[in-house]
Amino acid sequence: YNNMVGSVGGSRATVLECTADGRLAVRQVYITPDPAESLYACVWMLDPISNEPLLVTGGVCGVVRVINCTTSEQTCALLGHGGAINSLLVYSGDPRLVFSASGDFSVRLWNIVTRECVVIFAGQEGHLDQVLTIDMNADCTRLCSGSLDSTIKVWSLADHGVAEAISNSCREADEEIADILAHSSAVVT
Repeated sequence: YNNMVGSVGGSRATVLECTADGRLAVRQVYITPDPAESLYACVWMLDPISNEPLLVTGGVCGVVRVINCTTSEQTCALLGHGGAINSLLVYSGDPRLVFSASGDFSVRLWNIVTRECVVIFAGQEGHLDQVLTIDMNADCTRLCSGSLDSTIKVWSLADHGVAEAISNSCREADEEIADILAHSSAVVT
């Protein structure tokens, strides 16, 4: 998938190949199961078990959808936002984790293995309007979010409570992956 790009719009997520002659060729189209959905954001991840490419999408319905691009199947839908998903970002510190920025004034960190929300960045110190964009620094210690309230917030990922939540989530994911691999080995033999 090195020559592939993802694009979203309306109810479609499209995987395109950048061909040798400089063109884009459609390789896969995924249509969301919700006819009311309009997708705004996408980001690439790798399945932590199969190493298959995943396209993570989000949009107006506030659902983070994980699509396996090998099988063209949605592997999970992460629910919790009360507004549209405006931006997505893979956590560089652990590629099983993805951030979502939302119209509900929050940023959430999700674990795609456990399918749980790890941390919510919001509240008294949070934004007062939609969060439109997110990024993190190179050493994965700070998350920045930009909002329609004309502010940029800097969130510490090294803060004890946040770091502990991330560590616990990654440990749970490791345990789930080990169980899946042990079960698949037992079935094969």
